[in-house]
Amino acid sequence: MTTISRANIKASFSMNDADKTEALASEIESAAGIVSGNNYFGNYDDGNYIEIDSDGNLTLAGDATVWDDLRFPLIALKLGGVNDPDFVQVLDNGSSSTGVYAYAFDKAAEEEAFFIVQFPHRRKSGSDVRPHMHWMPSGTDTGDVVWGLEYTWANINGTFGNTTITTVTQTASGTANAHQMALFDAITGTGKTSSSMMLCRLFRDATNAADTYDEDAIGIEMDFHIEIDKLGDEALG
Repeated sequence: MTTISRANIKASFSMNDADKTEALASEIESAAGIVSGNNYFGNYDDGNYIEIDSDGNLTLAGDATVWDDLRFPLIALKLGGVNDPDFVQVLDNGSSSTGVYAYAFDKAAEEEAFFIVQFPHRRKSGSDVRPHMHWMPSGTDTGDVVWGLEYTWANINGTFGNTTITTVTQTASGTANAHQMALFDAITGTGKTSSSMMLCRLFRDATNAADTYDEDAIGIEMDFHIEIDKLGDEALG
């Protein structure tokens, strides 16, 4: 990146005020990488930079991209009326207060909840997404819980196809009410664009032989990590 030149700044003081102001502005803009047209900040040669184009739109490239959550608290999810988890008190103030509640997924039967995702305009088009489940053990058993996600994903004007099921297995910590996060494998987002939508079913695969946790598992929230490379799309649509 260009640095401000001491010689050029000193020379500017021999100019009239208008010329001096213009010279100083040019030196500062040059040092900051600000030029007419697209501007790049960071390591452009390595592909890790922020770009601001001539319209002022900001894009993050390479290692400059960031991640954020799309959040789906289980308390806001839809139950199907069959295979529903129980809504139970998980904690109170120790003196018989009303307490706080969450959904408890049974240790012996598959139970489920449903939700819908719309991927935002700030998501990097075509990037993978990383579902993850926030949950807590209801007791001190240290068996494994198998969480499952069934989904189908389509762009606007696309067609939803047959569903895909993915699962993640995580060992309970042995501490009741410990906050745990089970990270699913990435879902390939190739070709999936802004405002694409996913229809989802979340479930505990309690009848799977790998699910050995012998107590209810408390569901807190289902999230998707998404990669962000911009503030939003340049145009509506």
